[in-house]
Amino acid sequence: MSVTVLRFLPAILLPTSTPWPAAGTLVEVLTLCDLTTAPAQPGTPAVSGPAAGSAGPDGLPLITLGASPGAGAMSLSAAAVERMIVEDAAGDGKAPVGGGPIPAYVWEGRRGYLWPTAAGELCHAEYSGLGLIRGCIAAADLPSGRTPGPDGITTALEENGALHVFLADLEDVRSLSCNGTAFTVTEVGRTRTPEGTRVYYTLRTPWWPTGSMTATVLRAEGTTADTLRLGPDRTDDPRTHHCA
Repeated sequence: MSVTVLRFLPAILLPTSTPWPAAGTLVEVLTLCDLTTAPAQPGTPAVSGPAAGSAGPDGLPLITLGASPGAGAMSLSAAAVERMIVEDAAGDGKAPVGGGPIPAYVWEGRRGYLWPTAAGELCHAEYSGLGLIRGCIAAADLPSGRTPGPDGITTALEENGALHVFLADLEDVRSLSCNGTAFTVTEVGRTRTPEGTRVYYTLRTPWWPTGSMTATVLRAEGTTADTLRLGPDRTDDPRTHHCA
């Protein structure tokens, strides 16, 4: 059994190509699932290697940007959330390759996950005690994987900061900087593409960045610079910060 509810999100999860929404904008439908008939095992995660950076009680990256008014406390264990994602995604033909999603973050009472599908899509989900947000990026809208470089997946927004999830093909991202200010990135997983390795990262910033951040990356030939493009400029919103 499932029931679909609408609510105004205390934090906004959106594709990085989407313009910044106004605060309180209704941007997603959440599905609350009854887990009494869910499979006993969540499956095998499609990820290799441990996550870097600080960790919460269950070993996932722990990111804190401040209070999130109205956010529901997580009421399910990590295993139950992963089981719900697998069951829900399989019903739409978007089951994770390898059997399970990649844990990406625990942030402000929410858990975030990523997973590739057999059709080449990249899906993402965020769970809170109020429900599950889920979406997928079509294979045609993803990088081909043949060219080294980072690319954004989603951005979750709070009044006092943002959490970014991005990928990089054929390179390891060591750090990102905005106008000379460096930020540490957290690697959360790796998958294989026909062209090589795709790495997934999270990044937190104290504001909503726009423009482009400079990346220090490691490729087969050595260390070099690259660019991560961010959301469009929103000069009328004081929460944004332009990176050039």
